[in-house]
Amino acid sequence: MTLLPNPNYWKGHPKLDQIQIKFVPDPETALAALKTGDVDFVPDFAESDVPTLTALEPAIHTRVDGLGDFEHYLFNMGVKGTGVGQSDYDGPCRSRM
Repeated sequence: MTLLPNPNYWKGHPKLDQIQIKFVPDPETALAALKTGDVDFVPDFAESDVPTLTALEPAIHTRVDGLGDFEHYLFNMGVKGTGVGQSDYDGPCRSRM
């Protein structure tokens, strides 16, 4: 998924031209992508992966934060369709925990 700046945003152009979000099927694929430099950030490894990740220093900086919350990203484009700026679901985005 590529996020692009809104050209009509009233505060002007952001510092980043775009943000790319890559979806990976499992932690092993995420680790491989991190090692090769295909991704810059992976938010959710297991605690058992910490020794593997810290062994990658200094090429890859590791930061471990223990958090007691649930993190996820939801994108609700709100317009049914298949084109740019449209989604396959027309309605509010709902998540159950």
